[in-house]
Amino acid sequence: MALIWSLLPRPLRQFLRDHVAARRHAATLRLIRESGLFDVTWYRETYPDVAARGIDPVLHYVQHGAREGRDPNSLFSSSWYLTTYPEVAACGANPLADYIRNGVALGRDPSPLFSTTWYLEANPDVAKAGIPPLLHFLRHGMREGRAPTRGGDAQSWMPLGISVASPHGKDTQRAGFDADAAARFVAGIRAGNGHARLLADKPLISVILPTRNRAASLPHAIQSVLAQTYPHWELLVADDASTDRTPAVIAEYLSDPRVRPLRATGAGVAAARNLALAQAKGALIAYLDSDNTWRPDFLEIAAAHLLDRDLDLVYAAIEADDGWRRRYVGADFDFDALAKRNYIDINVVLHRRALYETRGGCDEALRRMSDWDLILRYCRGSRVEYAPFIGCIYDARLTRPDRITVAEPMNWLYVVLAKHLLDWPRLQAEAPARDPHLVSIVIPIYGQKEMTEDCLRSLFATEAGHPFELVLVDNGSDAETAAMLDAWAARRPEIRLVRNWENLNFALGCNLGFAASRGATIVFLNNDTLVTPNWLQPLMAALADARIGAVQPKLLYPDGKVQSFGTVLGPQGIIPYELYRGQPGDAPQVGRRHELQMITAACMAIRAGDFAALRGFDPMFINGQEDNDLCLRLAEVTGRRCLVEPASVVIHREGATPGRGRFSQSNRRIFAARWTGKLHADDSAIYAEDGFVARDYRPDVPEWAAAGLASFRPSLTRATEEQAGTIAAPHLRDADRLPTIAIRIACPSAAVRAEWGDYHFAASLARAFTALGCSTRIDFRRDWAGAPAADCDLVLRGLERFEPLPSRPAILWVISHPDLVQDEELRRYGHVFAASPRLTRQYASIIPGRVETLLQCTDPAIFYPPEGAAQPGEDIVFVGNSRNIQRPAVTAALAAGYDVAVYGTRWDGLIDPRYVRAAGVPNEAVGDLYRHASVVLNDHWPDMQRAGILSNRVFDALACAAPIVSDEITDLPPGFADFIEPFGPDRPIAPAIARALKESPERRTARRTFSATLRREHSFDRRAEIILARFRDILRNA
Repeated sequence: MALIWSLLPRPLRQFLRDHVAARRHAATLRLIRESGLFDVTWYRETYPDVAARGIDPVLHYVQHGAREGRDPNSLFSSSWYLTTYPEVAACGANPLADYIRNGVALGRDPSPLFSTTWYLEANPDVAKAGIPPLLHFLRHGMREGRAPTRGGDAQSWMPLGISVASPHGKDTQRAGFDADAAARFVAGIRAGNGHARLLADKPLISVILPTRNRAASLPHAIQSVLAQTYPHWELLVADDASTDRTPAVIAEYLSDPRVRPLRATGAGVAAARNLALAQAKGALIAYLDSDNTWRPDFLEIAAAHLLDRDLDLVYAAIEADDGWRRRYVGADFDFDALAKRNYIDINVVLHRRALYETRGGCDEALRRMSDWDLILRYCRGSRVEYAPFIGCIYDARLTRPDRITVAEPMNWLYVVLAKHLLDWPRLQAEAPARDPHLVSIVIPIYGQKEMTEDCLRSLFATEAGHPFELVLVDNGSDAETAAMLDAWAARRPEIRLVRNWENLNFALGCNLGFAASRGATIVFLNNDTLVTPNWLQPLMAALADARIGAVQPKLLYPDGKVQSFGTVLGPQGIIPYELYRGQPGDAPQVGRRHELQMITAACMAIRAGDFAALRGFDPMFINGQEDNDLCLRLAEVTGRRCLVEPASVVIHREGATPGRGRFSQSNRRIFAARWTGKLHADDSAIYAEDGFVARDYRPDVPEWAAAGLASFRPSLTRATEEQAGTIAAPHLRDADRLPTIAIRIACPSAAVRAEWGDYHFAASLARAFTALGCSTRIDFRRDWAGAPAADCDLVLRGLERFEPLPSRPAILWVISHPDLVQDEELRRYGHVFAASPRLTRQYASIIPGRVETLLQCTDPAIFYPPEGAAQPGEDIVFVGNSRNIQRPAVTAALAAGYDVAVYGTRWDGLIDPRYVRAAGVPNEAVGDLYRHASVVLNDHWPDMQRAGILSNRVFDALACAAPIVSDEITDLPPGFADFIEPFGPDRPIAPAIARALKESPERRTARRTFSATLRREHSFDRRAEIILARFRDILRNA
């Protein structure tokens, strides 16, 4: 068959491949073609390799392009979409297809250049007509002059790499550049005293070049340094723990003694730059990123200009190229403008060494925009000028998901702004001198003129019970709202007005309002609220208790139902929810005080000293979760609790702010990353005290549940007397309630989790426990000692041994490395699961009655068969790390003459690099590799093979209905032997692969049938049910 295929003409083979692929992706292809969002002409022009091969552009995008980071039109970024919405990537969906099916309805943006929600809000005619907003803009809105985002315009919108990557201020961008003026400037510099001094003194320039996994672009960057007309430089290349060929690329240039290699630790670009800065010897310093290139005269002209004008820092213009248009960025120096938006790119900065020595290097806490922060610190109070010539060609493409501009959110912009707008040490030092008798009410305002006036009227017309000042923070409101605020400030001496140039969001806006306040107590209040008589005094009285750190009133909707009575966390997930939302406002349970972990900042009172000590709200959050985060940090730093005071009542007309909720998903992602494993569920205890039982937890956004970003809210029923007794009885509660579970794994830390199979195994198992209602976390090896207590420990036995506590139920599941398990280790556990019948028999003599077989398993959400009766793909696939040894399956297959597509790390020196397709593959993408493989290869650790432990790779491949060739193993579960082609010392791999490749249609059908059985009987859900049952047995017996 292979011979016949090779004899077919290339066009016919391509046609047949396309035909098979089209059948496999028929539904997705039809959806995209009919959407109108795929620009065939643009795709061919942007990707000439597709046009040259005569491939159907839509088919190419579905089959390959999206995965390669290619875009279907000028305003949709595939890589950005998958990075911003990881739940889409997790399920293997095509990004454009997901946007069409789900994204518009969920308010997802196709790229940073277009706001789905804002476009519909700004264009009600589009919303009323039901036209997809992006389609309307591309077909009509651009031509009609409608803006794609707030503050944008239809004629000058540009790719992210230009508009926000640094982020370059929009008013510094232009479509053309005066080349003649630049040439005159360069000629003048070369004729000046600075140039003569440069040639005479020959100062050394240290070039700082950080890089990570840029083997393809790095040579161009280095060659642009080598090509500089000024030769007196040193190039410090800081490799930030690259896993591709970057070290080999650097080695190629070490024959030039001016090139100095440095090895960074993988801590990020700021740390890599700092490493190079610390080693720099030059009197002058310049910077170049590894995906950009300098013009040959950059160092010469920039240095000569700096010397000629006796400057501290000089910067040039950049030419930004996104692959289909060019823009130019550069403007005269204005520090006030720079403090609002960056228009100086670090790739065209040159400065004196003294700036680094006196002001330090990059802030390593900033994962994005550390360059802007550095430039601000260096420019403040310094002699700075713009050199109007092009110094750098800037790569502004958004096709790589590992770019900081794609991988890290824009939230860092507000973190940098906060750093330079707020002097927290001063505010902390001045806090004790604040007026103890004054309450400062800080109200952030963004538009909503009528609603804001209603709020102000209620504040001045209602008896508060305590003297106050008002700090109104105008967050870039429209002219009408701004004029109204001016009028109020003119006639009310209690009002202080803080005016921001644009919407700086709730967190930063409130922090700036706090900086302008004078009271010892601060109340943050939304402008969509109405206060009721004597609302302030109870809040102040509550803060008289030193145990209480922050307090909120009972917040009611205008109809009298509860909007917020504090915030609680249930047993599922990490995202909190509002307590008693929607309940009657006069219900008994909202008539008493509640001490909680978190409260809302829609109306929150807090001591000024505490707020300053915490450095306020974290501006990483954009209008959501910043209040929950503040409360948790308050408890962490001061030990104080939060309180809901029902004697104070405020009406909250929630949801009226334009664009509210747009960043909900990213806020939740940041919150989850920060607080997972540190919180405890507290809602059940509260409901028990109030006589309720919480059941049937449901996610507020089901699509976010798989990514752990949904907030699970329960249905409440009134507890019967018997139930109330059960809830109150501790000895029954531990036995009957769902336990919290800590899954202990040998993976050292979260930083390396992608390379550890036990992490992916634990993550799928944790999701299964969560689906059963258990609060679950994963503890990495370095966190074992300090991790907070859980009800139960589940230890996935790997390379490290865990010592269970006698006071806490613990179960051991031996899934790998059985040779490391000692008899006395087994005896320390209440129950042991063994991943093979042979191990179970062995352990039964040591711990009789406490061991049972529990095989490894698969995650059907990731591993499932391809759609329809798809034909197998062409690749023989192996997914796994080398473990720094020759893997038998790969070695034998290559020796037999087969090409193997290897995905994994640490293969250098073991196999020909051409076989390694990728250093690492996200676990969520492995299923797609298996679904489209002709054969999946597998082998086992020798001790696992001896113990009869079947690896989860076998389960995963069979779940995908993929043919699998594996080393021999005994005691296979029923049905498995029928669909595994074995190889071993006496069974060559070549015939096994040949049999798998020649599989008959009948056998493929049988394999798919077995896949369904396997996914039903050997899923993480089934394993979680069994483990949970054993935990509850242990708790009852205890």
